[in-house]
Amino acid sequence: EWVARKVVDILGGREVELVHNHHNFCLPGDASVATPDGPKAMRDVRAGDTVYAFDPEHGLVPAGVARQWQTGIRETVTLHTSNRRISATADHPVLVVETRTEPHPDRPWHARRAGTLRWKPAGAVVAGDVLVCAREYCADDQSIGTDRARMIGAMLGDGWIRHEPSVRGYTVGLAIGGADAGHTTRYRDLLERTLPTARWRSNAPGAFGLTCSSVDVWRVRPPLGLGGYSREKRVPRIAFRLAREEKLALLAGYVDADGSVADARTTNHGRATLASVSRALVEDLRELAIACGLRVTPVRAERRTTNFG
Repeated sequence: EWVARKVVDILGGREVELVHNHHNFCLPGDASVATPDGPKAMRDVRAGDTVYAFDPEHGLVPAGVARQWQTGIRETVTLHTSNRRISATADHPVLVVETRTEPHPDRPWHARRAGTLRWKPAGAVVAGDVLVCAREYCADDQSIGTDRARMIGAMLGDGWIRHEPSVRGYTVGLAIGGADAGHTTRYRDLLERTLPTARWRSNAPGAFGLTCSSVDVWRVRPPLGLGGYSREKRVPRIAFRLAREEKLALLAGYVDADGSVADARTTNHGRATLASVSRALVEDLRELAIACGLRVTPVRAERRTTNFG
């Protein structure tokens, strides 16, 4: 700073703006970093990974990570918008839109507001500033079909896979609804199309929803990201690289199994709510919705005590 200001003084110039280009600013280890394969915690980013850089002409562009390191403990500031949040050191640059009022080019009696992009230190951002937030940034270069994507979403919401050869064998189930419900029949057709090697039964004795006993179905669970206990479930990484239509199909399947949509009688008409006992799963689904360009709310958590604890 001293050298730059000395040069400005010698040249008889005037300092307009000071932009830092040092590397002492940082993000905390638990900050979410956008990648083509979905979000990653900053601490898990490694050299060779692909993240995004901002190009004024093209917006977000993929960029390779050259190096990642930890700098120790630093104080951070947290910036909140209505539905996003980011923490960073106070000197970390943040992209904002700086607005100004200028004369209208065609109607001189009328003024208009114009905006320009500007990098601003996080510690200098104040309430009312307009932050630039990314959306629809994940890749879309893979496909598994909308049927299979919807099936994965439903299984993440209310599916289960059990391997007990001595008792029930390889049992797979989807607790989607009663045998008489129309959507149960539709999901049975969906499962028979996407997992055709199994014979699916609706509300078999001792089992609610759709079930089958098939080692072939049990074997496909790892590549599809299925299985595991409710608190362990995560959206499979491949989902973040699907086409937008398939991402939406996965979200729709989850809403069918463990979500809800507000009806026309409420002020939230059309708003979908996705619930889970796994915060990590909800955050994955939220990130997937952002990758589809949907508006989302922050994650809300509540703790309930039941007769079971």
